[in-house]
Amino acid sequence: MAATDFIEPAIWFSFSCSILFVLGYTKIAPWWRNAVGRAMVSLDVALMILLTPSVAHYSFGWTVGDTFFLWYYVGSLILAGLITLRRLAVVWRIQNQVKHDLKENRDRTRSE
Repeated sequence: MAATDFIEPAIWFSFSCSILFVLGYTKIAPWWRNAVGRAMVSLDVALMILLTPSVAHYSFGWTVGDTFFLWYYVGSLILAGLITLRRLAVVWRIQNQVKHDLKENRDRTRSE
C-alpha cells in the first residue's frame, strides 16, 4: 500500500476527532466562559475549517477548480492562521499575568 491510500482515511480521522473533541469538551466543561477553554476549542475548530475542503472533495467531488471551493480554501487557511495567532496572544497574556502575580506575591512576602 502506498501512502496515498491513507490520505482520505487520515483526513476523515482528523476531522472526526476534532468534532468529537469539541462535542466532548462542550459536555464536560463550559469552555466558552474563559480564554483558555476558547483557545483549546479554537484549535479544533480551525482544523475542522481547514479539513472541510478535503472532506467536501472526497464527499462531493469538489475541486480547487470550483471558484467557491478555491476561495473557501484560501479563507480557511487565513482564518486558521488568525486563530493560531489569537491562541498565542491568550497564552502570552496568561503567562504575563502569572509572572506578575508571582512577582507581586514575592514582593508582598518580603515586605512582611
